[in-house]
Amino acid sequence: MKTQIVSQSVIEARVRRALAREGEVLRKTRDGNTWAKVDLGDYYTVDPYTRFPERRHCDLDQLARECNALRPGEVIAE
Repeated sequence: MKTQIVSQSVIEARVRRALAREGEVLRKTRDGNTWAKVDLGDYYTVDPYTRFPERRHCDLDQLARECNALRPGEVIAE
C-alpha cells in the first residue's frame, strides 16, 4: 500500500466535521499562548453548548484515527 501525505489543515477540517456530528468542537491553541498550551495542549475539544473543554492535550493523529478522518495509508505532514 502506498503512503499518502496529507496536510495538517486537511486533517483538522476532517476531524472538525467528524466531531461536529458527535457534538464536540476541535480547537487549537494559538502560538505564544503558553498558559493555554500547558493547560490545554496544542489541540483540545470543547462542548459547544457549555464551552467547557471535554478533552485536553489531544494528539491530532490519534484523534483523526478515532474519528476515521485519517484513512489507511495516510500520514499527516509535519
